[in-house]
Amino acid sequence: MSEIIRILNTRPAAQAASLTSCLQDVGFEVIELPLIQLSPLTGITRPVPSPASVNGLFFSSVHGIEFFFPKLDPMTGATSATEALKTFWLRKPVYTISAKVVEKIKAYGGKVDFCSKEAGLQGFLKEFRPAGPCKWLHPCSDVTRLNPEDFARKKVVIANYPVYTPAIPSGTAEKLVPLLPRINAIVFTSGSMVHNFFECLQPPTTSTSVSVPDSLALFSIGPSASEALRHYGVENFEEATKANNEGLLRCLKNYYQNKP
Repeated sequence: MSEIIRILNTRPAAQAASLTSCLQDVGFEVIELPLIQLSPLTGITRPVPSPASVNGLFFSSVHGIEFFFPKLDPMTGATSATEALKTFWLRKPVYTISAKVVEKIKAYGGKVDFCSKEAGLQGFLKEFRPAGPCKWLHPCSDVTRLNPEDFARKKVVIANYPVYTPAIPSGTAEKLVPLLPRINAIVFTSGSMVHNFFECLQPPTTSTSVSVPDSLALFSIGPSASEALRHYGVENFEEATKANNEGLLRCLKNYYQNKP
């Protein structure tokens, strides 16, 4: 690329490297600023549902898996009990919108019964055809955008069960605002990142908000991030046709190659 194009990678620190590498390999300059820090929910009084109360698990991200299974025996932490419960849960049919979930479930010793070809909740709802009554548990974040009514139309009863929170890392707002005039684009890989971005632009301790520069290009990895952008009134953004690093990279390259 003849001009320097600076991209803000907003993924969590532990997940940012692969996307940064892809972008740098084709000539983009990348600045990493994680907009979310995933933490287990504390002080939850709602007990873990009994496996007998549902006939399936639904995971919209790998984080639901990572934070759900350690919760199975939160009081004693007994490894044997946790492993036994994990094995029992993994006998349940697993449904997902993400190929990454398929890999993670396999690593845990389970298998996925259905993964939509089109990433995102809308893709899943278009493709899934229930063979019988479905009552699922959805381990998720405390800001999940999954609406059980959307699944009810497919004869699926689904219960959101928050197990983690995508908090804003300390000091992020102070770092983000000075960066805005220096960057050309931001990539969002989840709806939570979009939400935290706009939270940073209008901190709760001040009445002064920061506007998104008109020159700043916004890129979404898929439907969840795009829905969140629209929630904040943003319509001018680019969405990757495939919800992974390669899809984002293709979207960025096409945008800048065709830009006047």
